[in-house]
Amino acid sequence: TNTECIRWLTGSFILSAIYFVHPVAAMILAMALIMLIGLPHGAADAWLLKQQWPRLQHFALAIILYALVALAFANVFLHFPMTGLIIFITISAWHFGYYDAHPSMRWSQLATGSLFIFGPFLFWQDSIQSYFLAIGLTALQSGFLMNVGAYIFMASALITLLAASLLFKRDKKPLFSCLLVLPIAIALPP
Repeated sequence: TNTECIRWLTGSFILSAIYFVHPVAAMILAMALIMLIGLPHGAADAWLLKQQWPRLQHFALAIILYALVALAFANVFLHFPMTGLIIFITISAWHFGYYDAHPSMRWSQLATGSLFIFGPFLFWQDSIQSYFLAIGLTALQSGFLMNVGAYIFMASALITLLAASLLFKRDKKPLFSCLLVLPIAIALPP
């Protein structure tokens, strides 16, 4: 919802401001937020599966399939880090954009989510580069992803602004949200 989006954006802005004043405090706060909000958010998947498949046999099968998909993805990531990273980044961008994209503009969902994923590729290159090297990518692969990510960020910003401006006559909130998201996506550390 728009209220949740505004709260999230406000929190991100505050976290970014704290980062510029005291980076260590911002990282500790970010980790605390992940533990307090992010993990329960992910844990809600089991509850959602239970709602969708209330019969015990169906729910058990859904949990097993969910775990198998997670294990398969972990296996892909371990053996093919570049492929795993690309899959993870794409799914994350789609997930982040799902609630931010206007329902009548679902085509902009991936672009909207990509702002948060690819902003650091352009504005926090040293940090992102070190993450890529730490997960086993070569310097060449890392450099390639950094360049592609920077271009995707710029294209996503244009697509998101286009979608928001197309809605401007009917609804001014998407443009306001987009103009708020862009600086936060730029300032928020990875």
